Amino acid sequence: AAGAPTSSSSSSAPVAGGSSSSSGEERILEKPPTAPAAHEMLAALSGTEHDVRTGVALSLRRGDRTTQRVFVESTRVAFSPLSDATIGAYVSSGEPFDKAGGYGIQGAAGAFVERIDGCFYNVVGLPMNRLARELAAMLGDVEEGEKL
Repeated sequence: AAGAPTSSSSSSAPVAGGSSSSSGEERILEKPPTAPAAHEMLAALSGTEHDVRTGVALSLRRGDRTTQRVFVESTRVAFSPLSDATIGAYVSSGEPFDKAGGYGIQGAAGAFVERIDGCFYNVVGLPMNRLARELAAMLGDVEEGEKL
């Protein structure tokens, strides 16, 4: 077809990058740098609801043309009330320190979550369903194939 790439050097695989943050009560909760910061974040989340947002940017180069897509996925998370002892034990586990909001829903902190409204994998860190749909739409511009 006219304009189709003629060599592998003229096209590339899609590139994706993303970052998540949690927010509650008008405050963005990123990764806690210290144990006291993690304890404070979890105490603030205790018995409340908050939003987890992940921004994702996709880029695909084909010849001299680059296609880009950017989106934000949001999930609402409700936490049960947590005691100081529970928060302290969780912080002592070391799990909060590399996670936005100071918790990992896929780990021990999954026990803190009463419910979510939205994508579970968004709370983990990458909204897989939305990513797959966006990639399918992006690749649909380039090659024929099945859509989700």
